[in-house]
Amino acid sequence: MKTIWKGEWEDEKTLIGDFAIKTKDLQEVEILAADYEADGYEGSALVIFQKDEKLFLVSGSHCSCYGLENQWEPDEISWEYLKNQSKNEWYSHRSLIHELLEQRELA
Repeated sequence: MKTIWKGEWEDEKTLIGDFAIKTKDLQEVEILAADYEADGYEGSALVIFQKDEKLFLVSGSHCSCYGLENQWEPDEISWEYLKNQSKNEWYSHRSLIHELLEQRELA
C-alpha cells in the first residue's frame, strides 16, 4: 500500500533529514504513515512503520531551540493502540491515524 505523507514531509529523504537519522535506520522498514506539522518554530511529528511484521511508532516535537534530532526512538505498538488513539480528540495526529486505519480497512 502507498505511504501516507502529510504536513512538511513528502518522502523518506525529508524524514531522514529532519530526524537526523541515517538511511540504514530505515533498512527493511515499511513506512505506513508520516506527518510533520510545523507552525513557525514549533513542530510535532509522528511516524508509523512496520518492520519484521511488527508495528512501530515514533513521535517527536520541538520548540524554537531545536528540531527533531535525537528523537528517533521507535516504540512497538499494536493496531488496537492506534484504534484507541484515533478516538482521542486531543491527540494531534488523530487524522493521520484515522486515514491509515481506513486505508487498511481497520477503521
